[in-house]
Amino acid sequence: MRSTCGCESQVKVLLVDDYPENLIALEAMLQSPGLSLVKARSGKEALRYLLEEDFAVILLDVSMPEMNGFETAQLIRQRPRSRHTPIIFLSAACDNHLLSERGYALGAVDCLSKPINPEILIAKVAVFVELFRKNLEVQQQARQLVNQQLEIFRIQAARQQAEAANRMKDEFIAVVSHELRTPLNAILGWSQLLIGGKLSSERTQQAIQTIERNARMQAQLIGDILEMTKLTQGKLHLSLQSLNLNDLLASLVESMQPLAEPKGLRLQSQLDPLPRWVNADPVRLRQIFWNLLTNAIKFTPAGGEIWVKLETGGTAALSSLTTDSIPASFVKISITDTGIGISPEFLPHVFDRFRQADGSATRAQGGLGLGLAIVRQLVELHQGRIEVFSQGRGQGTTFTLHLPLDTTVQPQPIAPPPPVAIPAPVHPCNPTMFPLAAVQVLVVEDHPDSRTMLQSLLEEAGASVVTASSAAEAIEILQDVQPNVLVSDIAMPGSDGYGLIRQVRAWESQGGGHIPAIALSAYAKPEDQTQSLLAGFEIHLAKPVDATVLISAIAQLCQPVPSLSPPPEAWQASMEGLPMVTRESPG
Repeated sequence: MRSTCGCESQVKVLLVDDYPENLIALEAMLQSPGLSLVKARSGKEALRYLLEEDFAVILLDVSMPEMNGFETAQLIRQRPRSRHTPIIFLSAACDNHLLSERGYALGAVDCLSKPINPEILIAKVAVFVELFRKNLEVQQQARQLVNQQLEIFRIQAARQQAEAANRMKDEFIAVVSHELRTPLNAILGWSQLLIGGKLSSERTQQAIQTIERNARMQAQLIGDILEMTKLTQGKLHLSLQSLNLNDLLASLVESMQPLAEPKGLRLQSQLDPLPRWVNADPVRLRQIFWNLLTNAIKFTPAGGEIWVKLETGGTAALSSLTTDSIPASFVKISITDTGIGISPEFLPHVFDRFRQADGSATRAQGGLGLGLAIVRQLVELHQGRIEVFSQGRGQGTTFTLHLPLDTTVQPQPIAPPPPVAIPAPVHPCNPTMFPLAAVQVLVVEDHPDSRTMLQSLLEEAGASVVTASSAAEAIEILQDVQPNVLVSDIAMPGSDGYGLIRQVRAWESQGGGHIPAIALSAYAKPEDQTQSLLAGFEIHLAKPVDATVLISAIAQLCQPVPSLSPPPEAWQASMEGLPMVTRESPG
């Protein structure tokens, strides 16, 4: 009775008889490497085994005290696990017609007369053992088929997700191409008209304003892409401080009024009369609400309304928050508009990256579909939550934020930080219409157009500007000229901006004096800013830079020419032997 199914485990057979010698005899007849013979001396003991094990067949004596074979069989059939296990009765009265009928009625498959014929017993048990093994094979194959089918479903689902992701990526690339090319078209077209020199003064002003507006639009698009990249890589870190949310919202609503007025929109706020302090990054918090408010203005038709509401209260935990329940340690801010609304189909995907309600070529609104994805991640970085509600197209939209209150610190109210990186100087060097009058600036920039633009911009502000196209040229200039401020690009061929400022600082350490320096670079990550400051720059500004920001930064740093400036000979001598930090190609 060896296995033909390849099953490694032994098949169990249950032997039930109240006489130990009968059990020993049955065991001797059926002994086989492929079988595990389990012996029970009563019906109760047999039932206990059947609760824990599956058996190929049960050999059951009919005549037993307390619980006979028929009673035991009846209980076996009542239990789901053993309901279909074959039972062979063992009895000296198998020839009795009534006894046989009763046994078969209880589900027995056979009845063997005592004394047992070993060959007949072995043959009958072998049949049921083989059936049991075949059943195990079928069950195993069924499980394999189910697993294979599940794997097919998983692969199909993964393929569908990949195809959907590819479609979304292709659509996003098409949108990026469209959104970047559209302002480029306006910039290039108006630039060519300006070059032609035939525009009226009114048209010239229109051209300049259009170019500036579209350049800012491009900068915003690129900024959104970079911001999303930092968020998904976990590289964006918050600079937390305690701030009054009421003041921030009031200031923001006021600053957004000029955007709402051209469309005739009513932008209103209902804020808490008491200060509501949150521990947050002021720049990122302003970014969250600015994005939501610009969306509301963008998608609300002329004559519509937008409400900003702040409230606190409730006792629930954040995980169980709804838009109507607010825990005491959280503040709820809702921004509601009477705009175009959101369809039920798109509502679950509002915060998905690269998703827009209308991704077609005929869509009415622009953008990359990143703004709300950035908002959600910024809210979650603040340990908060954001929800969106809309009854459908044309029914308006409500965005609701829950942010944790700062209950540990009650600082004095402070004004929210300005939206620019560098504030206007309190005491500029020359408080006239030319803020940089009598200020000499050395501009180091390898890109010719950028260098000319910076020179023109600073000269318009009253500065005297000297330009260099490389760090090496800047070093030559510095042998004869000592500027008030140095403005340098970072990525340049030859020696980069870091190498330049290190050499300048090394010269100063030997000869005295100090030239304040500003790093102006397209590298805009926090670690880039840190590297600039460690190299020796006082300020790091990211390109594209706003003209007022750059002028304010220079005005803050400008100072009289250092009195301990070394003569050119000392400068030349101090530069000899200093290492140059080089780049293989322009960055």
